[in-house]
Amino acid sequence: MVHAPLPQRPVLAKIFGIAIVLAVLASSLALVHSNSTSIGSTAVLRFAIVRDWVVAIVLIATVFYWERLPWSSLGVYSLTWRDVLLGVGGFVVGIVAFGAGGFLVHALDLGNTSTGIRALAQIPMPARIALILTTGITEEIIFRGYLLERVAALARSIPVGALVSLVVFGLGHIGGWGIGGAVQITLWTIVITWLYASTRRVLPCVIMHMLNDAFAFIIIPALMYRG
Repeated sequence: MVHAPLPQRPVLAKIFGIAIVLAVLASSLALVHSNSTSIGSTAVLRFAIVRDWVVAIVLIATVFYWERLPWSSLGVYSLTWRDVLLGVGGFVVGIVAFGAGGFLVHALDLGNTSTGIRALAQIPMPARIALILTTGITEEIIFRGYLLERVAALARSIPVGALVSLVVFGLGHIGGWGIGGAVQITLWTIVITWLYASTRRVLPCVIMHMLNDAFAFIIIPALMYRG
């Protein structure tokens, strides 16, 4: 089934929302010159969590009250078992892509996500759970359901929307995770971007994202970074 982009109108509302997403990117890139372990700072996490919820709520309000479009314009539909299976399958494929990225960044001596994961392992479990829930829900709404769809509407091309979403999401992870970590995350993002673009449903992506982050922020630290 071929999915068409959203209607272009109102264009100004889409430009406004995209500008907000780019502001999120700018705030994330502000961490580039700081130590990567800042991702394990409670203050940094608190800021990121509040920022992402505020941005997601503003974008949703823009969709409802300015664009006059329904939840489906963000890829939000009722949860089905197919969504669950797609999310779990995406998680498995994403882990493979992420692992392949690990070999690549090691070969290029770019560093990887291990420093950030080690730092996150030091923060309290409730904070990690809050982070997992926040990123899984808000980032999928912001970068897939909103950014991908609105850029696709303006460009009249789903592939263009997917590419812009992929690039912005990848760049946003340089701050805190470093170049190597961002490369790994970008390879993982190819999988989740394809999942959204091919289904136009955000819930499979939310499931995939939450499973990935739970694995990275809870399971891996429990196995590797005790003590």
